[in-house]
Amino acid sequence: MPQASEEAYFIGLLIGRGSLEYSTIHFAQGTPYGKYVLRIPSYKYTLLGKAIIETLIDHPNGLDSQDIIDNSPKLKSKLSLTPKVVGIFCGRTLQKWHPISLGVSKSLLFRAGKKWVINDKTLAKRYLEEQEKYFERNRRSLDFVLNYIQETLKHFSVNISILPPELGPFNMEYFSIECHMPPVSFEMLNNKYGLSLGDAYKHLTLPTAIESFSIEEKREFIRGLADSTAHFDEGPPWYGNGKKGLWQVRLTLLADSRPELAVQICRLLQEDIGLPVLSINYIKGDMPAKMDYRGGRERHIIIWVANIRKHFPARFFRNDWKEEELEKNWQEDKGVLKQLVGQKRRSIKSMLSTCPRTSEQPPYASACLAHGCIRQKQKANSSKLRQFSGK
Repeated sequence: MPQASEEAYFIGLLIGRGSLEYSTIHFAQGTPYGKYVLRIPSYKYTLLGKAIIETLIDHPNGLDSQDIIDNSPKLKSKLSLTPKVVGIFCGRTLQKWHPISLGVSKSLLFRAGKKWVINDKTLAKRYLEEQEKYFERNRRSLDFVLNYIQETLKHFSVNISILPPELGPFNMEYFSIECHMPPVSFEMLNNKYGLSLGDAYKHLTLPTAIESFSIEEKREFIRGLADSTAHFDEGPPWYGNGKKGLWQVRLTLLADSRPELAVQICRLLQEDIGLPVLSINYIKGDMPAKMDYRGGRERHIIIWVANIRKHFPARFFRNDWKEEELEKNWQEDKGVLKQLVGQKRRSIKSMLSTCPRTSEQPPYASACLAHGCIRQKQKANSSKLRQFSGK
């Protein structure tokens, strides 16, 4: 990969989940090296939860917290583990667990006196499958950081080191890489891209230098952003054949990023790269006129897997497991798309088209206008959008 493309990929990683600091290492005459940290998120694999569920499956009548430890060799070997810790984890985490983006009719566990009992065997098996999946993904994410990212960053860094995993919110953890760089590289990030000290996503809008990237460099920028921020989500059934929804990739920008950054990345995707976007999910505080859309914890730029495969040349991810998951989801989507006929097929075709798909946009589209969307402004015909845009 040419160095210009490597730089574009690096900037995508840095804007997605990166921060800049001064290093404690000095370059010359008291001038400190710069330092940046990149964080690759992954869902946390929980050995404690897996061992508890495995043990309770083998004891269908239930066990109290001490008996769970006594009947699990994995837990019994951990001398610091107490029944109180097990009980809290069962009550706060396992009892309320459900697969991501999927509601459940029964809780995973229930309590009968002092005993914890499996309430739904199918859900318990699903939990174990998810834990195995997260374990494998975490292993491969760490391998991705250790190998691919280190190799990619060698032109921008010296003294590259891997940090211990960082715990994050919402059952996430971050595999982090810390890289020192000479002053010339630090100055390049500041002068060319406007990157300065602190978490890049907190204070940065899309650097104007990215506008002069070639089309392939813009794709590499999106690949870096996707590797550091993207996750998969299955759309609701009505975004599909009525029984199964089409898959989405969501670029997740943290809540303390600037909201216009999401609009700018959306514009880059649709206008420069030609990859349609379904919508941006906004968080509390982004909506004008005190409107609160979803009130979520991140901003999501939502892209259909079907559109990625149609409009973005492979690969979309440099991270192997993410690219494999993308292909798996695409194979499922192809089966769903083959089943569509008549009006349903026309509706899905419209849904897969570039945003805005109609002049009558949902109220949250006013947030796009508030933060610089020109596409919405051109079709701002509904009363709420006209009121906001001044038309």
